[in-house]
Amino acid sequence: MKIILTILLSITTVMFAQDRPELPGWGIYAGGGSMGVLADDIEGVTWGRVIAVPVIGISRGLWAGPVPLSVGAGLGQRGYSQEADFFGYTMKTESKFTTVDLWATVPYPVGPVLIQAGLVAGISVAGTATMEMDGEETEVDLSETLPDPDLGLLVGLAVPINDNIGVNVGYAHGITNHGDDDIRWGFNGIFALVGYNF
Repeated sequence: MKIILTILLSITTVMFAQDRPELPGWGIYAGGGSMGVLADDIEGVTWGRVIAVPVIGISRGLWAGPVPLSVGAGLGQRGYSQEADFFGYTMKTESKFTTVDLWATVPYPVGPVLIQAGLVAGISVAGTATMEMDGEETEVDLSETLPDPDLGLLVGLAVPINDNIGVNVGYAHGITNHGDDDIRWGFNGIFALVGYNF
C-alpha cells in the first residue's frame, strides 16, 4: 500500500507543476470484462474466469483541491468459475455478481493517452450461480449469500478516439479478503469500456 500511495503522490506532485488542464464533464460508459479471483490453492479445485457484462455507468472529471480526478458510479460485475472433483464426478460452477460500484482515479497524460490509477468500491446487489454435474445443469439464486462489500485497486489506460469518445482498458485488483484465515480469496478483473463525454 505504501508503494501505491508513493506512486500516486509522485504523479500528483508532477501534475501540480503543470498548467491546470480542463477536465471532461459528464459522461457515460459501457463495456464488460473477464472476471476471476486470486485465491489460495484448494486440492481438487481449479479456479477460472467468466465473461461478465454489462458494465455501465456515469463519469465526471473534477478537481479535489489541486488533484485532478475522474470519478464515476454504475453497475459493475464480479465473478469466477470453479471446477472441482467429487468422488469421480466433475462439478463446474460459474458464479456472477452484479455490483453497484463507486470509483475514482487520478489521470496522468502521457502523449495522447491517459494513465489512470485509483480505487473502486462495490456492493453486490444480485448474484447467480450455474452448476453443471454429470450432464445436468442447475441455476441457483445467490441473493441471500452475496459477498461482502469489495474494495479494489484500479489501473487503466484511456485512449481518446475524438473529442467525445474514448476507450478505456484496465485491471481491477481486489484487496478485500472474501474468504477466511484458512482460505483467502479476492476478486480481480480485466475490463474494456467505451465512453462518451457530453
